[in-house]
Amino acid sequence: MEIQYHLHGYGIPVDQIPITDTGNVKTKNLHQWIRVRKYLESSRNNPYHAGFSSDSEGSFKSSDSMSTNIDCPNMNDVIFRTKHAYLCHPGNAIFRGLIESRFYEHNNATTTDEKVAVTWSIVKDVDSRNGRFLVWDNNGCWKELKDRSHIRTKVAGAMKDHKRRIKARSNHQVNHSSTSVFQLQDNKNKKRKVENNYQQKLGADGGDDARGGCFDLSSFGCL
Repeated sequence: MEIQYHLHGYGIPVDQIPITDTGNVKTKNLHQWIRVRKYLESSRNNPYHAGFSSDSEGSFKSSDSMSTNIDCPNMNDVIFRTKHAYLCHPGNAIFRGLIESRFYEHNNATTTDEKVAVTWSIVKDVDSRNGRFLVWDNNGCWKELKDRSHIRTKVAGAMKDHKRRIKARSNHQVNHSSTSVFQLQDNKNKKRKVENNYQQKLGADGGDDARGGCFDLSSFGCL
């Protein structure tokens, strides 16, 4: 652990070192890399596997709309994988910025053609950065989407996801404001109840004189 702290001080990403805090060697990524390399080499040697990709059930399907296997995405690539957001990937961060910057234009569009034009402009913007749209293959590597219509559908889906996030954030703010109003009313009711109890106590102890702040001095033997 101390060694990792020292390495971190020199800017070395210790989280990428394949070893745990207890000294055990991490082999998951290594096995994944070996698996990918075996698949890539078998794809080159076997034309059948080179033209097909496997789905989650282990069966093979045609991959005419996809290119060859990719083991490592580039910085400007946009990557899609089910149940994985990859928010830290640079290409996805740029893509998310494009979605946010063009969202209101897309949302305010009155016709389908206008909405489609906005999504196509985002696709072209990614292309201008030499970025690709990649999807995860269950064989352990990435494949580039070649079908432009499929790519545009992915962009449209990202627009819908962003709209849902904005709506959920707005609903959370409204609910929070409503709760604050109820809490404020509750505090006022509690304060009013305490004041009433205090006045009733004073009335029970000294009557009208106690409530008015006056005392009968004869009771103290002064008169």
